[in-house]
Amino acid sequence: EAKFRAKATGTPLDGDSVRTACEQACPARAITFGDANAAGGRIAKARASKRAFHVLGDLNVKPNVTYLARVRNPGAPR
Repeated sequence: EAKFRAKATGTPLDGDSVRTACEQACPARAITFGDANAAGGRIAKARASKRAFHVLGDLNVKPNVTYLARVRNPGAPR
């Protein structure tokens, strides 16, 4: 649908206009797919976050999956 809409309006198809079924089904938005090379896209923003890390990145494996660390509030009551 996004491809046909972009073609009809004459705008380029960007990664933020298309969402997979598993992205749409996840209420916590824990899964995100997209183009990491798009400068202003949601993936590029997530990868530039201070919370972002890569598993085995220290071994110079160059992983393609970026994880975001959980934010914890140590001063909050339990």
